[in-house]
Amino acid sequence: PKKARPRRTEESRKRFRRRLALAGLALAALVAALAAGFYLGGYTPAREKFSHALSEISGDFSLPKRAARYWQGLHAQPRRLVLDIAQKDWQRLAFEREKALEKGLIITGEDSWVPATVQADGKSHKVKVRLKGDVADHLEGNKWSLRIQTKGDGRVWGMKRFSIQDPQRSGYIKEWVFHHLLAWEGLIGLRYEFIRVTINGRDMGVYALEEAFAKEAIEHNERREGPILKFDESRLFDESKDEAATTASQRDIFLTADITCFQTDQVYANPDLKREFLAGRNLLAGFRAGELTCSQVFDVPRAARAFAVMGILNGYHAFRWKNIRFYYNPVTARLEIIPYNAYGPYRGMPVLVPPYSLLYFKWLFGPAEDEVWVKDWMDLFFRDPVFTDAFFAEMEKITAEGHLEAFFRDKGAEFEAMRSVLYMDDTGPLEDEVIFLHNRNVARDILRPETRIKAFLAQAGGGPGGGMGMDLLVANTAFLPMTIVALETSSGQAYTRLAPARLEGRPVSGAMALQTVHVEDFDKTANPGLLAATERASQQVVLSDLFLTYRIRGTQNILRARIDPNPITSDQPMPISKEDATTRINAVIRAGMLAVDTDTGEMTIRKGKWRLPWTLLLPAGGLVRVEAGAVLDLTQGASLISLSPVRFTGTPEAPIRVMSSDGQGRGLAVISAKGQSEMTHVIVSGLDAPAKGDWKLTGAVTFHESDVVIRSCAFGENRSEDGVNIIRSHYEIRDCSFASTFSDALDTDFSSGVITDTTFAQCGNDCADLSGGSHEISRLTVDQAGDKGISAGEGTRIVANTLSISGAKVGVASK
Repeated sequence: PKKARPRRTEESRKRFRRRLALAGLALAALVAALAAGFYLGGYTPAREKFSHALSEISGDFSLPKRAARYWQGLHAQPRRLVLDIAQKDWQRLAFEREKALEKGLIITGEDSWVPATVQADGKSHKVKVRLKGDVADHLEGNKWSLRIQTKGDGRVWGMKRFSIQDPQRSGYIKEWVFHHLLAWEGLIGLRYEFIRVTINGRDMGVYALEEAFAKEAIEHNERREGPILKFDESRLFDESKDEAATTASQRDIFLTADITCFQTDQVYANPDLKREFLAGRNLLAGFRAGELTCSQVFDVPRAARAFAVMGILNGYHAFRWKNIRFYYNPVTARLEIIPYNAYGPYRGMPVLVPPYSLLYFKWLFGPAEDEVWVKDWMDLFFRDPVFTDAFFAEMEKITAEGHLEAFFRDKGAEFEAMRSVLYMDDTGPLEDEVIFLHNRNVARDILRPETRIKAFLAQAGGGPGGGMGMDLLVANTAFLPMTIVALETSSGQAYTRLAPARLEGRPVSGAMALQTVHVEDFDKTANPGLLAATERASQQVVLSDLFLTYRIRGTQNILRARIDPNPITSDQPMPISKEDATTRINAVIRAGMLAVDTDTGEMTIRKGKWRLPWTLLLPAGGLVRVEAGAVLDLTQGASLISLSPVRFTGTPEAPIRVMSSDGQGRGLAVISAKGQSEMTHVIVSGLDAPAKGDWKLTGAVTFHESDVVIRSCAFGENRSEDGVNIIRSHYEIRDCSFASTFSDALDTDFSSGVITDTTFAQCGNDCADLSGGSHEISRLTVDQAGDKGISAGEGTRIVANTLSISGAKVGVASK
């Protein structure tokens, strides 16, 4: 018989009701989590409406957001790092930590390192570890900031030196966006990610991993190895060293700080790196002293782009003189900025506030916020008009609609993955790409000032020869620097011969400053609209049919200002003259070697034999053509350097020759040219690499960031380290020959291209040394190589067929 069912007690009923209530809460949490997951999925108009609707209902959206990110954290798959430190060594680190917490500062030296072992991706590495940071808040709590360096040739995820620290130390996801946007923009960005860390068997949770300044960081960004420089800020921490606090201000420390480099012992042990460091130090010291301009010291387009990135991300902390780092590029002989440490637990709030409170160029026009922000350092960049133009051009580009969105589309999966890792510890603010797009919009609005240019007619009268001139008094009422474009009539007639064309920004809280702008004499017959407008000036309050057009310096958007015909006097001087062409270019033009088309900027080296006893530098912005039959005889250490694309167009009957009759010629280099270069039927022989002072290339022929097609050319008897060196460029080499080269015949760095129907003979070292990029090789012949026939460096992909290699120590090497 069935067992009688017991009657429910009051307690069992209560228990049932509690379970039912918990089930209801769980279902509500699930719905909220799904809704929040939709909310976190990326910025769209639909999501914005959905978010607004839910906030109207709930009033507080943080709970579903937190539920969604908890769910994301459960499914995160971070890379894991296991650190094992002997007990006595861990106690030593703990003792150093206690001392640092007591002093408030972290002081480290060579004796601060302890041995340890790191495991990553199933591989074990012997390392050394020390505390990392300047201020003791790096050591608060359980997640101490640590610097790790592998021993020997060991690498952890491609890095020999790196740091791990609490993600809070650098603003959680913001620092990740900062470094990845730098790299996405073609700048130097450090490898930065969030990982799971275990120390001595204890799961410590999520850490931020940040690459240190070393050779691996430079090469990961596809640059040739070069020193990394910095200002030595150690005097800021004198109190902890000698118990006597320094009385010097930050400005004094900056102005007298030594300029040092990372990995000093290795740099000084390498003659090339030492020479490059000293050259970079001279550049940076000259810049700080005001003896060299920004454009003489830095790679200006990249420096301007770095400032633009720091601006729209509000990463102003990365720009402090004590934080910023500099890579000396041995090819361009210029410094490239490496920004880092943009955020922190107590600074770097990511939201920009109009109109310009946190953008760098404000320091041009008003005092810095406090003593920490050394105005001398801030001003050095923006006092150079070349840099200022480049900066605003980059700001216009990076704030354009769709530009930042493209970054988040490209990096969206990685961005979400890194946020999910942070959510494993339920750490970090609920930030997504919307806040960065907000900053972009604020920065873009800054480039659209409400108050701009005021213009007044000072004088209009007859000029010599029946012409007519005009003087305007012009004031820039915005803090942004402006460039005058033209004087225009309402009918569209434009006159561009105005001087000066540059107007500096108005200082914050400064009075409106007027300066005279002279409109050169214009022909009355050819400019009837301009004549009529000026003749009616005295009868009008505002010249309704005459405008001054202008733009923010470096940008393309044209603005218009009406002209008040009633003059206002001003004592501002206006002497600004145009720069003359260089003496050497004028000399070769007079000699008949070089012809210049002033309309197109095209330069032509004519047929004939031309002897150059000094280096000739051809400017950017044009095209350099060399006629068939031309012979360039480079003597007395001369080089031919072009910042524009070149077209060497020889023929089988009349090839172009580049040689050196005295054996001292220094070769050909095309650097950062905008456009493809070509060399056809060219014979290059007996040359060394271009060099001057501390600047030295490695190739007798060099193409740096300049795409090139080389056909039916011969390279021989060159005395340089490389016969041809191609860097960060796309190339084609067809039907060419390389013979009797001192070292490597062809050396490519971070380039991609095609080599076909080409022969190499009597190469002193490698015939084809290819480092980085993708290469297709076919029908290649090697006859006698001092080392390798073909050498494939790290990160190189080669597809080759039909190879004939003889007389080489190694036929093909893959590193």
